[in-house]
Amino acid sequence: MKSLVSFVLAVGLVFPACAETIDVEYSRFYSHVKKLDNEDTQALQFAFGFLRVGEGRLCDINQADIVTDKQTMTLEVSKEGRFTVPTERALKLANAYVRIDLKEAANLCDMSVQLETQPSYLKPHYTVEELNFLYAQYEAFFNEMGSFLSFLMPSVTGLMIQFNDENFLQRINYLKGLKFFLKGFKNYQKDILSFINRCKKHEDKNGFIKQTFFNLISIKKIKFLSGPFTNIIFQIVKRKKESMEVSDGKINISFSTERYLFEAV
Repeated sequence: MKSLVSFVLAVGLVFPACAETIDVEYSRFYSHVKKLDNEDTQALQFAFGFLRVGEGRLCDINQADIVTDKQTMTLEVSKEGRFTVPTERALKLANAYVRIDLKEAANLCDMSVQLETQPSYLKPHYTVEELNFLYAQYEAFFNEMGSFLSFLMPSVTGLMIQFNDENFLQRINYLKGLKFFLKGFKNYQKDILSFINRCKKHEDKNGFIKQTFFNLISIKKIKFLSGPFTNIIFQIVKRKKESMEVSDGKINISFSTERYLFEAV
């Protein structure tokens, strides 16, 4: 088993079209990893990589290093093409940067951030208490990120287990006593991606949410980012704590704000 419970967060970066080796300020990574520096999320980590534009796969990385004026620290790159960075404020103060040697053109690769369970917490067998502990870690992360706007955050509904053997699920799919496998979970990852991208649009240079994000509370129109009405614009008719009624002039619909993602227009 490779990793337990992971989802992808996308952060758009633009690089020169012909570059294969790119330098990214360590502070960009630090703004993410510092959010996990507490007991409530001690079992989690951010793994960084680059998504191939239009293909959904990870770009291949030859090598990744943290570089300062005095030293160079080589980072371990997984076979999937992701790496982690230490949570060191000193590296931020030293204006360190992360040098990534890509195997393909940098303008075809967008930086991505994946939240996952730390390797030290991965094991072949789990007790109910251990799984509940991991579940609580992810739940705490979203609660802390969402604060009083938690109704806009994706909710944690379970743990996703990823196996090294991609064909493993197919082999055990018809085992006697097995009820079902959750289908469509990759689509949920896209929903989370859309939400994080929306947050990034309202982030300042230090990684904090700006006031413009909170102005979403007073919006009049929304565009769905997930579900059957994706990319359709609706006028808000009525707003409740956990639901909303909207109209496009022809039909009125009510939906749970916890189930679907949307943005102000």
